[in-house]
Amino acid sequence: LPSKLGDAQASNEDEMKITLDQEVCQRHAQCVMAAPQIFAFNEAGDKVIVLDPSPPEELHDAARDAADLCPIQAIEIIED
Repeated sequence: LPSKLGDAQASNEDEMKITLDQEVCQRHAQCVMAAPQIFAFNEAGDKVIVLDPSPPEELHDAARDAADLCPIQAIEIIED
């Protein structure tokens, strides 16, 4: 039982939630270039959208880089 509990806690530590404030975003597209698996332009090309608000662990570094590169800090990352 303790190992199962430990596994559950470990998986919770790896969770990430990404939000993008559309009111703040000015479409510099630094996030799209840094993490194209997570961020993209919508079909009209007038808004950046989050393709994967809870990306897998292998994309966490790219998500953090994208948030860091945003010149107006429109991206929020919450990690559990």
